[in-house]
Amino acid sequence: MKSLSATVSWYKMSKAYIKYIIVAIIGIAIAFGYFLINGLFGLTELEEILKCICDGITIAGVVILGSGLLLMASNFGAFDGLTYGVSSIFAMRKPGKYELSEHENYQEYTERKKEKKVPTGYLIFTGIAFLLLAFIVLIWYLNVTT
Repeated sequence: MKSLSATVSWYKMSKAYIKYIIVAIIGIAIAFGYFLINGLFGLTELEEILKCICDGITIAGVVILGSGLLLMASNFGAFDGLTYGVSSIFAMRKPGKYELSEHENYQEYTERKKEKKVPTGYLIFTGIAFLLLAFIVLIWYLNVTT
């Protein structure tokens, strides 16, 4: 019989990998959508098949990696000025009296945002894995065409 600590440790580890699995499934869905749009399953030439596979995997990798990099930039405060301005405009448009003294200032806003950082590693590592896979298919494609 397994000990409770081993079960809890396995649960925590498997819970950490769930994000990676979900992002990988999304990447596979993006690539599969590209395959369907470009008619991969009707192609007969190996060169065309490899080119389509490489393109689909590259697009999935770029989308995932780009999302992770945008979230990372947001964590570093790249969009704080823009989001503060938009939230201030919406706060002024609310029905009722708008009190400037009750609305948080920009410094308070940035300090509050620093406390709520979104993890991005799973997006970045999964995007890089897709791009590495696309690079392997690209090398295969280049070997077939020469």
